[in-house]
Amino acid sequence: MDASQNLLVAGDLNSVLESKEIEVLKSGNSEGDIFYDPLPENVLTHPSDNPSRRLDYILFNGNMQNEYIPGSAKIPNFFDDKKMKVLSDHLPIVISFKKRDD
Repeated sequence: MDASQNLLVAGDLNSVLESKEIEVLKSGNSEGDIFYDPLPENVLTHPSDNPSRRLDYILFNGNMQNEYIPGSAKIPNFFDDKKMKVLSDHLPIVISFKKRDD
């Protein structure tokens, strides 16, 4: 891993917020290897029809903090609960970043 680069981890990590895996990602020694979870702890993603836990994440490293648009991480409401359950047992997460000036 190149800790000087922007890094993003996204998807169904099959780990709850309090898990060792998520805690390891969120703890590090520098901005390049500390990952941030922009969603509040009360945002749950599984199961989609009655969320009771979070298994899905978009985590970005500290190098991306300037590009992250605060408050943009959320669960969009594309479909009603019944249709969402047919599509997936997980809720989607979206996030926005500003274009980086190089």
